[in-house]
Amino acid sequence: MKKLLLFDLDGTILYTVPDIMACCNDVLSEFSLPPISEEETKAFVGNGAKKLVERMLKDKYDLLEEVYARYSSLFPSYRNRTTYYPGELAFFRQMNALGYSFAVVTNKPQETANAVMNRFFPGWKVFGQTDSFPVKPDPSLTLFAIERMGFSKEDCVFIGDGETDVETAKRAGIPCISVLWGYRSRKTLEEAGATCFASSFEELKTIICNLED
Repeated sequence: MKKLLLFDLDGTILYTVPDIMACCNDVLSEFSLPPISEEETKAFVGNGAKKLVERMLKDKYDLLEEVYARYSSLFPSYRNRTTYYPGELAFFRQMNALGYSFAVVTNKPQETANAVMNRFFPGWKVFGQTDSFPVKPDPSLTLFAIERMGFSKEDCVFIGDGETDVETAKRAGIPCISVLWGYRSRKTLEEAGATCFASSFEELKTIICNLED
């Protein structure tokens, strides 16, 4: 069996769009720029906070550094609208009882990722965006996480909702399970090369438990 489950954060284990959108729109309002929608927010996330800000600015790239700094300073306090997905707490209790270990590998900045995870999943190992590693889909942080957690690649599976996660797992040389409750469609994931899908945490459990070493 696979022993270490590596999870993306946004759209995979937490529905964070409401908080991300609220922070984005508050910042945009400060700069007298138009708000973004929920669907735009979903489309803009996945490649790190700076890329998110770049996308929400659209053609106002001259403001990138200033807006990014403001977004980064505000976002850690935006956590009241984030929620779990249906069935996931039971899933993690069951997988923990079966002897699996968990970690998060995310493009969310490390400090922000820590703040979110400490509230919803205290005690988890969190590997976020820092100056030490490139963001996903570069596999460096994922491989570092595996090593730091004391496992080998053969022990691991990557679970995420985005095309970035599919490519990250491929480059890291580990299997990937793409979840369908997140921020990308099945079509988008298939076009990125995804071949294994879970539409619920119950289905995810079944797939993981049937993976061969």
